[in-house]
Amino acid sequence: MKDDYSKQKEREEEEEKFKKEEIMLRKQDEAGRCENPRTKADFDMLYNRLEAWRMDQLDGLASSKQSEAARNRDRAKLVNDEAALLMKINKNKNIAKMNAKEGMIQKFLEQASRPILRVMSNGELIEIETPNTRLAARYMDLHHRLREDVVLEEERVELLFELECVVSENDCKLTRDIISLARREVDFLNRGMTGNFLDGLRTRILNLYLQYIRTPAFNPECKRFVRIQAPDLGNTKPIKKSRDFKNDIEYCQACNKFLAKAAFNISAGSGSMSQCRSCKQLDNDARTRLDLSLYKHLLDSIKREEEARQNKNSPAFILQESDIRYLVENIWNSRSIISGNNDLFDLRLARWECAKQWTPWNCILLTREENKIHTQLGGLYSAYPTKDDLIKAYGPLLMEAIISKHTVARSHFAKMSSMTKFLDQEETASEQTIRLNGVSIMQK
Repeated sequence: MKDDYSKQKEREEEEEKFKKEEIMLRKQDEAGRCENPRTKADFDMLYNRLEAWRMDQLDGLASSKQSEAARNRDRAKLVNDEAALLMKINKNKNIAKMNAKEGMIQKFLEQASRPILRVMSNGELIEIETPNTRLAARYMDLHHRLREDVVLEEERVELLFELECVVSENDCKLTRDIISLARREVDFLNRGMTGNFLDGLRTRILNLYLQYIRTPAFNPECKRFVRIQAPDLGNTKPIKKSRDFKNDIEYCQACNKFLAKAAFNISAGSGSMSQCRSCKQLDNDARTRLDLSLYKHLLDSIKREEEARQNKNSPAFILQESDIRYLVENIWNSRSIISGNNDLFDLRLARWECAKQWTPWNCILLTREENKIHTQLGGLYSAYPTKDDLIKAYGPLLMEAIISKHTVARSHFAKMSSMTKFLDQEETASEQTIRLNGVSIMQK
C-alpha cells in the first residue's frame, strides 16, 4: 500500500514538474515571437498585448485621483505612446512581408528548375533534366544575378545585355517594356549615374522579369505552380467566360471590391461574406485586436484527433478559428465544465460521445487530464464510454447543463450551409436506429 502511494506521489510530482517546464517553454517561445515576429499569429499576439497594455493604462488613469487636466495630459501621452508602438509593429510587419515574399519567390524558382524525379522498374530513383527545366534554371540564375546589389558597372551592363537577349526571344508588350527599361539603365550608367538613383529602375526591371518568368508561355515549367491558368499572349481570340463566373465572385462591403470567393471566410456568426480576409485582418489590427492563436491551437488539436481516427470528413475541417472562439467563450464560458480551469493552452474540445464524430454539438471543454479520464469512462472492456457511463459519471445536473449547451451550439451552427449535411446525417442515423429498435417516438 505504501509503495502504491509513493509511486502515485512520484507520478504526480513528475506531472507537476512537466507542466511547469511546459509553461516556462511556452513563455520563452512567446517572448521570442514578440522580439522577432514573422507570422500572422505573431503579429496578432503583439496587437493583443498592446491592447491589453492600453486598457490597463486607461484603467489606471480612471482610478487615479489626479485632476482632469492631468488625466487629459496622461491620455494624450498614452495615445502618442500607442502610436509609436504601432509604428514599430507595422515596420516589423513590412519587413516580415518582404522576407516572406522573397522566400516564396525563391521557392518558386527552385521548384520550377528542379529536375523531374522518376522511379525505374528496379525501384531506383533518377533525376531527369528536360529542356524546360534547364530553361527555368537559366531564368533563375539570371534573376539571382539581377538581384545582386554590389556589382561593377561593366558587369551590370553585360548583365543587362544578356537580359535583353533572353527576353527578345519572345515579342510582346511585357518583353518590350523590359528591353526599354534595360536600355534606359545602360544609358544612365554611361552617363555616370550610380547608387540610389537607380534603385527604383532596377526594382521595376526585376519585377517585370519575374512576371516574365511566371508566364507559362515563356516558362512552361511554371504551369505546375500557377493557381489560375494564364492566358496565351499570342492568342487574339476573346476569352470565354465560365457559366459559374458570377457565382465565384463576391462583393466586399469594406474595400468596395469584387473578389473571388477564396478571399472570404464565412463562419456561423457572420451569416454572409460581407468582408474579405484582408479587411477583417485590418479591422482586427485597428479595433478589436483579438489573438486567435490559442483557438487555432484548439482547432488543430481537434483536426489531429480526427485524422488519427481516419475521419477526413469531420466538421472540424470546415470551421474557422472564430467559430472555435464562439464555441469556447459563448457556450463553454472559456473554462472546463468540471474543474473550472480557464487556461486555454491546457484545454481541449473533446468528443462528448466518443463513438460519434466530433461536431460543435457533440463536444465538451475539458483539460488534457480530464479528457484522458473522459475517454476511459467505459472501463477496460469498452473502447468508448456509452451514454449510461456518461450519466453515471457526470450526474443528472451536469448532464442537463451539457445537453443545454449542445442545444445552443446546434442552433447556432445550423446557420452555416456547410454544416446542414452533418445535421441531416444525424437525423437519418437516428431514424434508422428507431426503426431497428421498433420505437415509435423519436428522441432528439
